[in-house]
Amino acid sequence: AELKKMAAAPHTVELCYDVVSPYSYFAFEVIQQYEKLWNLRINLKPIFLGGVMHMTGNQPPITLAQRAPYLARDMQRNAQYFELPIQFPSVFPVNTLHAMRIVTYFYKTGQKDKQLAFSREMWHNLWERNVNISEPQVLIDSCIALGFSKEEATKIVKEHSQETAVKDALKTATEEAVQGGAFGAPVFFIRVNGQGETEMFFGSDRFHLIAQLLGTEWLGPNPQQQQQQQQRTKTARL
Repeated sequence: AELKKMAAAPHTVELCYDVVSPYSYFAFEVIQQYEKLWNLRINLKPIFLGGVMHMTGNQPPITLAQRAPYLARDMQRNAQYFELPIQFPSVFPVNTLHAMRIVTYFYKTGQKDKQLAFSREMWHNLWERNVNISEPQVLIDSCIALGFSKEEATKIVKEHSQETAVKDALKTATEEAVQGGAFGAPVFFIRVNGQGETEMFFGSDRFHLIAQLLGTEWLGPNPQQQQQQQQRTKTARL
């Protein structure tokens, strides 16, 4: 009898992110498109970037005057490449501690759909609509936009996100990221087939190196579109 080839165990990917980071936004959206294509088991893990910076002595890149104009231009290049319509907010950097505690509340209670939707709402508010996401009313309105009632949204923002267990979970996740080598966000922690040594990748511009680690191919920020294009090209040559 012919032996069936066992499917390889999925690669484990932990993406540590904070909604203050546009590069986290790029990484967040792209890695999910590769879940099946690269056989990934993805853990989208909220951390507090402000805490990472404090613990590591790092400073926001934009605080360096010589670098700021370049970063603004580079961000627009990335926005075009990743096809995400972002613009630089008038208030930046902004404190996302409260927002990330809400993300952590959804994460910790297993409400993944809400975690993803709220994270996206934060990025849309800050990086597309120029809305200050440190304001409690903005957080409440964002929860309402997810389908919660006004009362439910208010409770999430003013009570659930302030629970000791939620605060501790975000603090622990942030500390674990730093212990793993993080000095900013986004950060990927990857184990090939879920085994062996953990490899860390920083930023949203290392997907080609992640592909190399996994022995696969980087097809750009929209792999489905790229595959369709490759198929059309192949068909045209026949």
